[in-house]
Amino acid sequence: MRRMGSLAVVVGAVSLVVVNLAWAQQPPAPGPMGPGMGGPGMMQGRGPAMVRFSADQPLLSFMLTRQADLGLTADQVRELEALRAGFQREAEAKAADLRTAEQALGRVVEADRVDLARVEEQVKAIAQLQADLRLGRIRTVERGKALLTPEQVTKLKALTGPRS
Repeated sequence: MRRMGSLAVVVGAVSLVVVNLAWAQQPPAPGPMGPGMGGPGMMQGRGPAMVRFSADQPLLSFMLTRQADLGLTADQVRELEALRAGFQREAEAKAADLRTAEQALGRVVEADRVDLARVEEQVKAIAQLQADLRLGRIRTVERGKALLTPEQVTKLKALTGPRS
């Protein structure tokens, strides 16, 4: 019974991470002041909206939402959208692989005699899939930033505030 509780916690935590990672690249819902304005994470009533990002958050979606502020060209917008769509496909595939790996781990842990070597192997496989997903997001964000001119990078930094 204790194994089932532990497994449920592990499966739930991994599921939350995967869903959050895949969801994070989706464009933000429009706020009361238009797309990307006034939603969660925005500072309201103090000049321009400031959003703080880490290296693996949905910066591409933010750049697309603020394309006019950044002065993006039509080609840059198309390339950023293609990067985001490609990452979304990759994230969905990795999420499916993660679900499969989690189910396999569940079967191993539910055995009467748990094979710890198989458990370790499965846990490491799950961790590798999570790492691949995170690295894929970071690579995609860096490819998107590489499309910007130095002036646009300066504007982006001004819009996002300091990174923590």
